[in-house]
Amino acid sequence: MEWCRRRGEAAGVARRWSVEWSA
Repeated sequence: MEWCRRRGEAAGVARRWSVEWSA
């Protein structure tokens, strides 16, 4: 289940990027 874990990590990174870009 590496794909599932990678997908969750990508979602967290995208969320953090969105916050930084929004700032």
